[in-house]
Amino acid sequence: MRGSLASTVAFVAGRWGCASLLLLAVPALSAIPAHGLVSFDEAQLVDPSQGMAGESDNDGGITVAGDGTGIWIAAWHSFSAPAVGQIVYSRSTDNGATWSVPSVLDPGPGDRPDLATDGAGVWIAAWSDSGLARSIDNGISWSGVPMPPSYRGDGHTLATDGSGAWVLVWHSTETLGATIGIDHDILVARSVDNGLTWTAPAALNTDAASDDPSPSSVNDDRNPSLSTDGAGMWIAVWQEENGPDEAIVSATSSDNGATWSSPVAVGSGGTGGGEPDVETDDAGLWVVVWDGSRLADTGQDFDILFSRSTDAGASWSGAATLNATAASDTADLISDGGARIATDADGNWYCLWTSANGLNAGLGDDLDVLVARSTDAASTWTFPSALDPDARGDSGSDRVTSVAFDGNGNWLAAWSTFDVSTNDIDVRVAASQDHCPSVPVVGCLSPAIPGRGRVMIRNRHDGRSKIKWKWIAGEETTLADLGDPSSSSDYVLCLYDEIGGQPRLDLEQDLLAATGCKNGPCWQATSSGFKYKDRSRRHNATDSARLKAAEAQKAKVKVRAVGPTLGPPNLPLSQATTVRVQLNNLETGACWETVHTTSTRNDSEYFKARSD
Repeated sequence: MRGSLASTVAFVAGRWGCASLLLLAVPALSAIPAHGLVSFDEAQLVDPSQGMAGESDNDGGITVAGDGTGIWIAAWHSFSAPAVGQIVYSRSTDNGATWSVPSVLDPGPGDRPDLATDGAGVWIAAWSDSGLARSIDNGISWSGVPMPPSYRGDGHTLATDGSGAWVLVWHSTETLGATIGIDHDILVARSVDNGLTWTAPAALNTDAASDDPSPSSVNDDRNPSLSTDGAGMWIAVWQEENGPDEAIVSATSSDNGATWSSPVAVGSGGTGGGEPDVETDDAGLWVVVWDGSRLADTGQDFDILFSRSTDAGASWSGAATLNATAASDTADLISDGGARIATDADGNWYCLWTSANGLNAGLGDDLDVLVARSTDAASTWTFPSALDPDARGDSGSDRVTSVAFDGNGNWLAAWSTFDVSTNDIDVRVAASQDHCPSVPVVGCLSPAIPGRGRVMIRNRHDGRSKIKWKWIAGEETTLADLGDPSSSSDYVLCLYDEIGGQPRLDLEQDLLAATGCKNGPCWQATSSGFKYKDRSRRHNATDSARLKAAEAQKAKVKVRAVGPTLGPPNLPLSQATTVRVQLNNLETGACWETVHTTSTRNDSEYFKARSD
C-alpha cells in the first residue's frame, strides 16, 4: 500500500460501503518545510467532466501517491452502464494543482485500485480482481503484468522499499491447491525486480491451514493493510473475524515478505475491529488505526481507535480512542469509520475518516470527511475538524479513501462524494503544501508598543473553534512589504508553541493569493493595503484579514479564522516559555509577529494572551 517515500492508503470495502457505492543557523521562509501541519486547499474534481450534466458514471475507490518531485497519480474505478468497473488514472505534475484527462488503465472488471512508487520512476497499480500494471516512466505509459487465477481476491494493497523489493497482499478464498482452508485468508506475493516478475501466492497468516476446521465454521481474515520502513521491516495488519467476534491482528516480515510471524493482537481492550490501516515513520514507530469501540468511553457506536508499536510489531499498546468526539456522539447514526493515516516521518501524523458527526450542526447530517493530527508521535490527537470547506453546506455523502505524503512537504487527500446535482458518485482531491517553516523566522516586524498584539484561540469540538490574531500599533510597514495578494503574494499564518524552550509548529492557516470568493475576489486593495473577506469560508477557515501599511505605531495586521474546518492545536498550550504567532509573506519575505511569554487564560478551551 505504501512505499517508503510515498505514504499511500487505499479504500477497502467493508461496513462503510460496497464497490458500487464508494463514495499538507536561521532558516529563510522556504528553507525548512514544517512537515505535517498543513491546511488543505479547496477540493476539486480530478475529472472536471464528472460535474457536468448528463454524466452518470459512479466513480470511487480513489487512491493517490506522490514521488516527491511534483508527480502524483490518482487511480480509481468507474462504473457505467453496463455496470463493468474499469480502472482509470490521471497524472499531476504540479503537486495536485491540475490533472490530466483520465485514461483507462484496465477496461475491467475491476475495482478498488492501490498505487505505490519507488520514487525513481517505477509505479505499480494493483486492483481487484487480480489486476496488476507497471510503469517505468512515472506513469506516462503502463504495461499489464500477467497474473494467474490464484491471484484472485479483493483488497489488494502493496508497498515497496524503494530498492527493488515489492510486496502485494490481499484477502481471498483461494485454497492454493487445497493447502489452506476455504475461508478468507490473507495471501502474499513478492517481487525483487521492481515488479517485473512475482512469486506464486502464499498464505501470509500462518494459521491459514488450521483456522477453518469445517465448512460451517467462520474464521475469515480480511481487509489487509501493509507498510514498510524501507530498511527491511514489513508489517501487515488485517481484520480477523471469528464468528461474531472481530479483532485486529498483525504479522511482521524481515525478509521482504518471504516469511511472516504468527499473528499478534493489536490494541487490546477494543471491542470489534474493522478496516485497519498501518503506517510507519521509518524511525521505529508503527501506528494502526481502525473503527471499533471501547465501551468505557465511546458508547455503543463505532469510533476511531489506534494502537502504537515501538518494537517493530512484536507488541502493541492497548486500544485508545482517536476521535475526541467519541464520548458525545454515541448515537448509531454518528458512527465513525474508514480511517486512513499518513505521516511525514518527522513526528507529525494525520488521520482522516468518514463520519456523520455534524460537529454541532456545523456540517449537516450527511457523511463528511473529518481530520485530526498529532504532533507528538501519534500519542495524542487534536479535536476533529472537517477537511473540505464544502462540508459546511453540501448534502452529498463523502467517504474518505486515501491520504498521502510524498516525502517533500506535499500532501494529498482523496475521497468519493455523492453529487446530488448529477445523481452519481464522483472522486475529489484536496492538495496542500507545507508553507510554514518548522521554526520561527527571525527579524519579523513587531508591535511598536508592548501589549498591542493579541491572540485568542478557542478550541471546541462542536464546530465553533476560532483563532483571532491582532498585530496593532506595529513597526513601520511599507506597501512593498505587503506585496500584492490580489495577484501573486501568498500569505501563511503560523503559530508556534515552545516546550522546554524548543519551538513546535502547532497551527498553519493559508491565505493564498488571487483566490475567488462568492461575490468576487477574496482579496481587495484598499488605500493603505489589502483586506481579505470570505464569509462563506469556501477555501478554508479564514474568513477575514486586514493588512495596513503605515508608519510606526499605525501599521496594523489582523487575521481571523473560525468554524468546523479550523483545526486548532490542543489546549492548554505549553508556553514553556513562549508562544509566537507569525504572518509570513511568501513572496516578499516580510513577516509580522507577536511574542507571548505570559497569558491571561490558558486552559482546555481557551488561550488568550497579549504580546510582550
